[in-house]
Amino acid sequence: MIKLKDVINEVEKSWGIKEKLPIKVTIENSWNGKYLVVKVPPMKMTYDTFNYLDHNHRQQDIDVIQSQYDYSNGEATFVAASREDLDKWFKKYKKYVRE
Repeated sequence: MIKLKDVINEVEKSWGIKEKLPIKVTIENSWNGKYLVVKVPPMKMTYDTFNYLDHNHRQQDIDVIQSQYDYSNGEATFVAASREDLDKWFKKYKKYVRE
């Protein structure tokens, strides 16, 4: 008998991520050059951490937002409006992410 848990774990491998914090990320310019894209390597960040890093700073004038999370491999991206915002975000979440 096939169990739903087994199907989910096979398709959505992100459920099995074991994080090692802080996670080293890369930064690239967006395709139009207006924003900075923060890329988290596959299988390094859980969805809970991804969500936490987006919602916990909304009232602190840090313009870094979630962009995408791929459940199949745990790859995540964030978008920053400026380098200044990104520096504030890294300072606030140094326990979780680093350049």
